[in-house]
Amino acid sequence: MQCEPRDDRTADGPQRPGASPASSGTGMRSSGLGRDVQNAKRGIPPRANIHPALLPKHGGKGKYGIHVHESVLASGDPETGVSIHLVDAEYDRGPVIAQCRVAVLNGDTPATLQGRVLARENEFLVETLNMIVAGSIRLM
Repeated sequence: MQCEPRDDRTADGPQRPGASPASSGTGMRSSGLGRDVQNAKRGIPPRANIHPALLPKHGGKGKYGIHVHESVLASGDPETGVSIHLVDAEYDRGPVIAQCRVAVLNGDTPATLQGRVLARENEFLVETLNMIVAGSIRLM
């Protein structure tokens, strides 16, 4: 498994068209995405979300839970992973701040892949928080 910090932002804001700039007050979380999307539409500072696949390919409305892993397997991708991104007004489109790759194995089912990715999510969240504290990932 390979993990790397990601920074899709420039000094003036995000590089990805249409994404919201990062702001202070960002906190890590893995639930309440619908509320965060509504907050982003109202201009409330974004939070981070953990997504159980590599964004942007396997993200967006309806790509949650087992559906994400069904999408990965249907695509034939040899790997999936974990993405930690800032939430903005569009599902899974905020700037990605860190990703970790997880191999798709022969014989994987959506459930087996989901279990392996979920186990990695927990470890990766701690690793990412450590990188933020150490200053190797900047949220602003």
